[in-house]
Amino acid sequence: MKKNLILLVLMMLCLIGTDTAQAQNTTAVGQSEATIEQLFKDYEKEEGVTKITLPKSMIAMGAQQADSKEAAEAMKQIDRMTIMSLESAPKSVKKKLTEQIKSLSLTDYKDMVTTNEGTETTRILVKGDDKEIQSILVMAVDDEDCALIKIDGHISAKNLNGLVSSMTE
Repeated sequence: MKKNLILLVLMMLCLIGTDTAQAQNTTAVGQSEATIEQLFKDYEKEEGVTKITLPKSMIAMGAQQADSKEAAEAMKQIDRMTIMSLESAPKSVKKKLTEQIKSLSLTDYKDMVTTNEGTETTRILVKGDDKEIQSILVMAVDDEDCALIKIDGHISAKNLNGLVSSMTE
């Protein structure tokens, strides 16, 4: 699932970077950002849940190691990345989160990609416009694992294109 998640994030970055204007035309799906933040808060103390928050300073350190100038510029525009995995959580916690994810309502976000492969469902949503992405949300759920990734910042489409190019060369 982790490999698939990484591949989906890369694919999502390609989609956003090459045609963010398309996100403007997709239909919005639901409620507010506070709902997502509350979901992270509600589960971070649960048994078997791993939550990692990378602040801008840590991401900036990673940007110094980037392979290209464009990738470094894109990383500098990320303010925070939060990752939550329920890989080691009891099935009851995973089931509860899965149900909450299915009923999440996110009006500020636009669906970019939704995939269903076997029992795994992955949804990638963006908040922003054709010039700037303020937030990227990845939700991956299957019978064995649940993961949420939220990337916040002010990422320009131009720099995102450079990041994708540097990763695919």
